[in-house]
Amino acid sequence: NFQWTDGVFGVALSPVEKDGYRTLYFHPLSSTKEFAVSTKILQNKTIASDRYYEFKVLGSRGPNSQAGAASLDDKTGVLFYSQINKNGVGCWNSFHSKKYSEDTNDLVATDERTLVFPSEVKVDKEGILWVVSDKMPVFTRRGFNQDDVNQRIFRTPVSDAVRGTRCALPLQEVTLRS
Repeated sequence: NFQWTDGVFGVALSPVEKDGYRTLYFHPLSSTKEFAVSTKILQNKTIASDRYYEFKVLGSRGPNSQAGAASLDDKTGVLFYSQINKNGVGCWNSFHSKKYSEDTNDLVATDERTLVFPSEVKVDKEGILWVVSDKMPVFTRRGFNQDDVNQRIFRTPVSDAVRGTRCALPLQEVTLRS
């Protein structure tokens, strides 16, 4: 059992929307739920304090789907997040589905050996998904073993990462949103 006492753990911004603002997606590590709020609300201290109802619960990723780090690809609208309990990386496509549920989220990668504690997830401006795994829960309990590979860095194009998942967009939607 590995426990971490933190609040909001993963945050990601959508592309700029029609109103000139972005959506901030966020989640605590202790939850399977994803939340969202417009940056219009966050940029105004008065309304951010008074309009708690603007902070939306999008839905749940399902059992054992607590997420850590997150990053959203502006071009495809795919939100990537680390899946701590599944030793993997999950996804949800914000352009493809406004519904956020176990049925609209998917795993893009999982590995019990190489993706133990995926601690960082980032999509760069070239559309490359980067993931760092560091086995922190293992060496927190048993100590650091210098003979093991304790940290790994993975990279893959976003298009390859989502291929065959619920997060893949039909080609015509990709063309329309480019």
